[in-house]
Amino acid sequence: MIAISPGGSVRQMRSEGSESAKARAQLLDIVARCSRDRFACLPPEAREPLLRNGRRDIVLMGGQRTSLAMHLDLLDAVIRVNPGLRLRALVDEHPAVIPQTAALISRGVEIIEPRAFFERAGEFADAIIVDRYCTWLPGVKYRVKLKQAGLPFLRLEQFLNAPGLPSVPGHFRVHSDFMLAHFDRFLALETFWADERSLTVYYTALAAFISMDYTWFAFGCDQHEDRYLPRDIGLQLGDQEVFVDCGAHDGAESILFARFVYNRFRSIRVFEPDRTNFLVTSRNLSRYMCEQGVSNIFCYPMGVFDRNAYLGFTGSDVTVTVSESASLDRGPGLFVARMDDVIDEMTYLKLEIEGAELASLRGADGLIRQNKPVLVVSAYHKMDDFIDLCAHLQALDMGYTFRLRHHSLEPGVLCIYAQ
Repeated sequence: MIAISPGGSVRQMRSEGSESAKARAQLLDIVARCSRDRFACLPPEAREPLLRNGRRDIVLMGGQRTSLAMHLDLLDAVIRVNPGLRLRALVDEHPAVIPQTAALISRGVEIIEPRAFFERAGEFADAIIVDRYCTWLPGVKYRVKLKQAGLPFLRLEQFLNAPGLPSVPGHFRVHSDFMLAHFDRFLALETFWADERSLTVYYTALAAFISMDYTWFAFGCDQHEDRYLPRDIGLQLGDQEVFVDCGAHDGAESILFARFVYNRFRSIRVFEPDRTNFLVTSRNLSRYMCEQGVSNIFCYPMGVFDRNAYLGFTGSDVTVTVSESASLDRGPGLFVARMDDVIDEMTYLKLEIEGAELASLRGADGLIRQNKPVLVVSAYHKMDDFIDLCAHLQALDMGYTFRLRHHSLEPGVLCIYAQ
C-alpha cells in the first residue's frame, strides 16, 4: 500500500521547481558530497585542527535549554578522550536558574552573562565556542557578535563530530552514518507521504541528519505553537475527543490540546513516567482544571510500552529513555504498561517518548484497531525510526494517510501524522 493523495503521485507533487524538488536536489547533493568526504558539510572551523599546542578551552554558549545535563555528559566524554580540552566557561543570559551552576563552578567552570563575555572577548581568543543556542533565539544574535569578535564557533553536533578529535559515540554521528549507509531505503520512503509539505520536511530532516549540520532543520520547520496539532493537515476534532498524551513532560501539550478544542472534550489521558516530571505535570494540569472549570483530565505515573513491567532507564528531564531490561531489585526504574491494558478508548494519540514509540504502538494495537485514532508519532530519536515506524504504520492496513510535520528548529517535534 502506498499512501498518497487521491489522484496524485510523488512525481506530480514534486514537480520541477517546487519546494520539495529543491529540497530533494539539495539532499542528493549532500549525500554525494558526504559519500566522497564524510565531513564535507562541516564548516572550516570543524575541519581545522581544534587543538592548538595540544590544548584548547571550550566555552559553552547557552545553558537554559533542555538537555543541558546530557550535553554536558557528551562534552565530558569528549574531554576524557582528548585531555588537552577543558570546559572553561558557560555563557547564558540567566545563569542563576541553571540547575548545574553549583556543580560547574565547583569544577572551575566560569559562569558568565553574555554582556560580560563579549566585553572580555579578548580573553577567549584561543577558545572554541560550542553553541547550544544553535538556531534558537537568542543564539542568532549572538552568532553575529561572535563573528564580530573573531571567535570561532561550532554548533554542538559539529563540535562533537569534528574530524580532528578522537570522537565518542553519540547519536549525531550514529544517525548520520546509518542514514548515509542505508540512504536508498530512506529515499524509497518518499512514496509514503501524502502531501508536498511532508516531502519537503522529510528531505530537509534527512539532510540535517546526514550532513551533521542541524541548521537544515530550520528549512522544514513550521510554527512551534502548532506542535502536535498542525492546522494544515485537515484535523476534524469534535467535542468527544479522548486525547492521550504520552511523554507529557510538564503537561503543556495537554493544555495546548484542551485550548485547541475550547475545553470541549471527553477526556485527556496523560502518561508521564519520570517522577519529577509527573509532579510538575500533575500540578500544572490541576491548576488548569481549576482555572477552566474542567474535571476530565487524568494523569498516570507510568510510561507506555509493549508490556507491563518495571524497567530500567537512562537520562533525565526530557531525555529519559526506557531500557528493554527489567530494573534489578526494584531499584531506579520506571513503571510502563500497555495502553490496551490501562485505558478503554482514544481518538488522538501523541507519542513523544524518547525512542519507545514503536513498542508503545504495539502495546496499543487493540485500541488503534478499535478506535482508529489520529496518531502522532515522533520519528527522530532512533536512527532507524523512519524505516521501522513507517513500516509498522503501513502494515496496520487501516486506510490511514501519512503526513510529516516539524515544529522545532532542532530535531525535536518531528512527527508522523496518521489520519
